[in-house]
Amino acid sequence: MPMLKKLAFTLALLVILLVGGVLVAQRVSDGPMGPLQGGNFKTGEIVAEPVDDWSTVRDLTGSGEILLVGPGTSRITGLLLHRGKLYIPCDLGFMANRDWDSAATEWFGLAMAWFKRWHRDAIEDGRAIVRLGGKLYGGQLTKVTDPDLEQELRALTEQVAREFGGLEVLPPAPAEEPNDIWFFHVSPRAL
Repeated sequence: MPMLKKLAFTLALLVILLVGGVLVAQRVSDGPMGPLQGGNFKTGEIVAEPVDDWSTVRDLTGSGEILLVGPGTSRITGLLLHRGKLYIPCDLGFMANRDWDSAATEWFGLAMAWFKRWHRDAIEDGRAIVRLGGKLYGGQLTKVTDPDLEQELRALTEQVAREFGGLEVLPPAPAEEPNDIWFFHVSPRAL
């Protein structure tokens, strides 16, 4: 029995050290670490002129990295270009909780909705930096509240998902919560 206790203690200590190491690495990293949020950007060429028409930005590919200046956290996110304006979606179950024929997808969607916090941080302090193709663009995030624009962005999100997934038809949006999606407009802001 003492050997079993020693083994359990050693495993617990290893898990704590591993989780602690990942948390420290996240905060000191140059941006996000895959699906995990990261720290402040340490590299990238600053674009001094604020961007109002994002259709002129060459490296806009559908995803990018965004840093929220207030909390100093960064993440990889989807990007939507609509009428020359840049929008960042925050899926709170609208896409993730569709019936994708996978129990893992449902749990992943619920975990995202429960633990995701960046959208609330963006409401409190919307100062952001978008990193695309090694360039840093200043921006101010503002939650979209216009219902017509929100519907257009939902439709665009679904179109992008169909194209990305090679699907003719998407599963229907979930009726039960969590089933929301927020959109943030990236307004021009100098760095």
